[in-house]
Formats: sequence, C-alpha cells, structure tokens
Amino acid sequence: MTKTEALVLLYLEKTDGRATTGDIVDDLPINNLTLHSILPHMETDGKVERQEDYVRLQ
Repeated sequence: MTKTEALVLLYLEKTDGRATTGDIVDDLPINNLTLHSILPHMETDGKVERQEDYVRLQ
C-alpha cells in the first residue's frame, strides 16, 4: 500500500467510510489526477467501492 492509499483510507475512516472525490482532493494533499489514478487499484484490491463521484470503504 502506498502512502497516498493509506491517506485516502484514513480519511474515509474518519468520514464514516464515505466521501466524494472532491472532498478527498479538497481535504488531503492529493491532486485530482493522482486520486483518480489510484482509485482503480484500490477498487481491484477490494479496499474501496466507487460509484461516480462517491467513494466508500469496502
């Protein structure tokens, strides 16, 4: 797991397991391109589920 993935997972844990991609980018030091490049890997690994702009923990 990368540091960026860990940050996203910690953020989701603090937001009751769900957030929008916009919220994640606004609140973490991650840009939109980076977030959208790691989310598919996190989905494949079964860590998160994504529906449009919403991300939640699995």
